[in-house]
Amino acid sequence: MRGPEAEAREALTRLEWVLDAYLSVSAPVQAGVAELLATAPAQQLRLRARLRANLERLRSALAGVPGVELCGADGGWYAVVAVSGAVDDEELVGHLATDSGVRVHPGFFYDFAGGCFLVVSLLVPEPVFAEGAAALARGLAER
Repeated sequence: MRGPEAEAREALTRLEWVLDAYLSVSAPVQAGVAELLATAPAQQLRLRARLRANLERLRSALAGVPGVELCGADGGWYAVVAVSGAVDDEELVGHLATDSGVRVHPGFFYDFAGGCFLVVSLLVPEPVFAEGAAALARGLAER
């Protein structure tokens, strides 16, 4: 995109919305949609169970870590962790990845401002998530 910066930014924002709103569904998905929808209730039950278990595991892992608070979960498959005393969420994310092998998103990806926030996916399979939650708690305790 080229042109005056403000106009180019506005055009990109509008183009992004159009692309998200009007993407067509592929023919194989259209042909199999009835079967896909029929499996939805069972898939939803499994997914909800995993999300609940992982959220509880994260809550337990972070319970004793000073300066760390698991923010209220209102639904979805992410958990938000507030970290007090940390200077920069992006720096903390890099530290956790390098030193603890933990991959989380910095809060600024989700427009969190005014503090240090980490965003954790709860979709990870439970055994892998258990290891990650323990490593995250250790990494945050050691910072």
